[in-house]
Amino acid sequence: MLVLLCGCGGQPTADVSGRIAIRGKPPELDRLVVSFVMTDGRSFSGPVARDGRYTVAGVPTGEVKVGFIVPQPREPAHPKGSESPEEQNKPLDPKQKMQELRAAAKSKGAKSAAQASPVPEKYRDPLKSGVTTTLTPGSNTFDFDIK
Repeated sequence: MLVLLCGCGGQPTADVSGRIAIRGKPPELDRLVVSFVMTDGRSFSGPVARDGRYTVAGVPTGEVKVGFIVPQPREPAHPKGSESPEEQNKPLDPKQKMQELRAAAKSKGAKSAAQASPVPEKYRDPLKSGVTTTLTPGSNTFDFDIK
């Protein structure tokens, strides 16, 4: 009787698994993440394997919005071989500073293009993707082909 009075106190949860494809093929990405956002704004996510398989355990049941995210890697604060903080703070000749700024902008643009996500922008934000599913207690399968 005491167990019935106390209950588990929480919302039932679902274990969600399935396969994600991009244009019918496995994503073959190292950092793809599937994200489920509850109607109250809580988010639950998990990594997607290169072959598209994923599992996210303990997601509360109910309607969820779904997104597919490829996080960009962060650059280290001081890349290997870079100048020390003291050297970086030395005053530079204005011409030299302009050359460095131009080189950095050019390099950053090349990196951004090279790291462009194969996931169309529409599907990257769970709140704007238009992809939803309803999770029920226990095991759920959700497969999706990003086009």
